Amino acid sequence: MNVWYKYNASIRFCSWALLFFSGFLFQTLFAQQLRCNQTNGNFSDTPIASQVTVLTQVYKEAKDYKGESVRLSADIYRPVLNWTNAQLLQRPLVILLHGGGIKFGSRKTGVQPIMADYLAKRGYVAVCADYRLGWPDFDATLLCGSGTVSDYLDAKYRAMQDERSLVQYLKRQANTLGFDTNRIFLTGVSSGATIALSRLETSFIAEDDNRIQRLGPLESFSGNFTQSTTVSGIVSIAGANISADVDVTFDTPVLMLHGTCDNAVPYRESQLAQCPNLGYYYGPGLLQAALKQQDVCHRLYSFCGFGHDFASNEDGNGFITPALQYMLSRSIEFMVDVMCSRCTTIDKIVNSEVAFTPKAACSSIDEFSLCGAIIPPEQLLVELHPDVIVQDRTMYLKTNMDGARDAEWMIFSVTGQLLYIEQVTFPEGVSKQQLHFPDLPKGVYFQQIVSGNRRWLSGKVLRM
Repeated sequence: MNVWYKYNASIRFCSWALLFFSGFLFQTLFAQQLRCNQTNGNFSDTPIASQVTVLTQVYKEAKDYKGESVRLSADIYRPVLNWTNAQLLQRPLVILLHGGGIKFGSRKTGVQPIMADYLAKRGYVAVCADYRLGWPDFDATLLCGSGTVSDYLDAKYRAMQDERSLVQYLKRQANTLGFDTNRIFLTGVSSGATIALSRLETSFIAEDDNRIQRLGPLESFSGNFTQSTTVSGIVSIAGANISADVDVTFDTPVLMLHGTCDNAVPYRESQLAQCPNLGYYYGPGLLQAALKQQDVCHRLYSFCGFGHDFASNEDGNGFITPALQYMLSRSIEFMVDVMCSRCTTIDKIVNSEVAFTPKAACSSIDEFSLCGAIIPPEQLLVELHPDVIVQDRTMYLKTNMDGARDAEWMIFSVTGQLLYIEQVTFPEGVSKQQLHFPDLPKGVYFQQIVSGNRRWLSGKVLRM
């Protein structure tokens, strides 16, 4: 009797063990299938939801540069799906950090809301978040403005603290919001990308004893914030870092998309926005070497001959342009490959794959020097940029002409309405001249130079 009881108990134990293992195996295979079906499955570049809900939450209260308490909010985009709770808990989460030089911008500006809606319709949970901006006596109407490099690094340090607090806050709500804490991706645009890429350093280069004493530690684990701040992958759109080195312990996959003629955030290295008080930065053209040396999976998609806005951006109606569409597709491809443990390193010039033409022809990495060099006369060049040293109402026009040309400088609203026109003259050869931006309201404008049957588009200019 005792022998039979023991035998029976053994059978029951083995049955329960087999059932448990089968359930675990099914869940693992289901999760892998859910994450890894890239062609027509969940989280691919194919929409699986037509509706998206947006939930706004305050994720942190902190002191700003004036010592005043501010409340930082995040907009959480989630697709409307008829999924089980187990399925929801397999979803990836993407954090989107806005640009603006850590001086202006918000979770509702730029391309971030468009990207969040795009990702949510493909099954992701996407988060657009505010972070603390500015420093004492900074001028938000000027690109460089006042203040020292140390002031700027203080502002970046506060923003980095906020980003890490946001990761902790979201991880605490993983079951409520429905996402996988092991599938979090940090995406930044411009200055938001510099915050994301700061994770390449385990110890931030500006995290010295003085800054820690004044502003607190970079990561805080007090109170309820005990969750890890680690992420599964980093996506940098027009971003750079203040160090060209990668910490020896860093192993997070990185995707970088960048224009090689970016005058704001360097493709290789320079002062940020050519401003002496905003720090010296190293772009993906140099960071990729450090990532390769560390054997970190990384992807670099270079938009050869394009500037900070990739010569293409969203219009007033949120239209997805070729550049943005390409970046979103490559980002999804990267995230799916990371989730499926099949990330491979890619270094690619993408001009042949996108439907627009750069300012200067580039066919190989050796020709990137065209961005800053004198272009031969047979390659007529017109570049129109904000003057980053003087003020936002001063533009400078760089030309290289085969002869003197009369032209018209025109300014349009985002809806295409002509707002301003001025006659200009291009002298023969290489020259640089200033243009005074008219006194228009704050907003986004597009500019065009027309000379005979030739037209040159300048892209987007932000009038603060």
